[in-house]
Amino acid sequence: MSEDLSVFEWRRKLHEALHGVGIEAADLEADLILRDILNLDAAGLILNKNNLVPADKTVRLTAAMHERLKRRPLAHVLGYTEFYGRRFRTDARALVPRKETELLVEQLLLAPLPAGPVLDLACGTGIAGITIALEKPGTIVHCSDLSEDALSLARENALALKAKVEFYMSDWFESVPDVRYAAILCNPPYIWLRDSNSLEPEVLFDPAMALFHENPPALYEHLLGEAKMRLVRGGFVFFELGADIAHAVLERAQKIFVNARILADYSGLPRMLIASTE
Repeated sequence: MSEDLSVFEWRRKLHEALHGVGIEAADLEADLILRDILNLDAAGLILNKNNLVPADKTVRLTAAMHERLKRRPLAHVLGYTEFYGRRFRTDARALVPRKETELLVEQLLLAPLPAGPVLDLACGTGIAGITIALEKPGTIVHCSDLSEDALSLARENALALKAKVEFYMSDWFESVPDVRYAAILCNPPYIWLRDSNSLEPEVLFDPAMALFHENPPALYEHLLGEAKMRLVRGGFVFFELGADIAHAVLERAQKIFVNARILADYSGLPRMLIASTE
């Protein structure tokens, strides 16, 4: 029989359990789990801190805690990711979206793009392409991925958010429409395959094909060369990358594009490549 705990006691229990397995943001995650399951905002957690958690919610909190203690990503436990003010369904079918993607999408939305469609290459959850379609109404957005599972998740997100997006199953550029794009956004696998055993446990819940490559800089060089041929005059590419390969990728990009630069993420690490044909 489960014990009756108040909201405050559950918060402490979650924090201690998550902290105990090495989760750094245990405080924040405890709050997010509580807010989601109890349907409370931040103020509500404080106002209701002495209220006992109902039995049905206790069952859900216990299950969520146990899943997170297995180091299953928080986005999988909650079933969604917050991105650009919207909730996107998130599960093991596709890479858990990173905060860097939000920065990259913001750069695209602010860029002086020429007329033309936008391609979200290797779209995963569809989070980038769908956001662009919703933030720039009237823009033709294509989302592609080699994974049928990822595309099914992306379609669900587009349907739930009423976003008009066209989806294509494609091995990189192989089966996307033969058109010229104003912008191509991509988050290729940028972790060296040799480093696959040295990552945080949460990362390994993501599909391996979205994470690892034998030679990430060479992959980027190939994709950037292909992307340039698919752009209209004055078109842009927006690529996420790992900090450890940023310099190598920039060197390659500068041989392909007239303008190429690296941008830092929230932590000041070089995590984004933006390049244009003019």
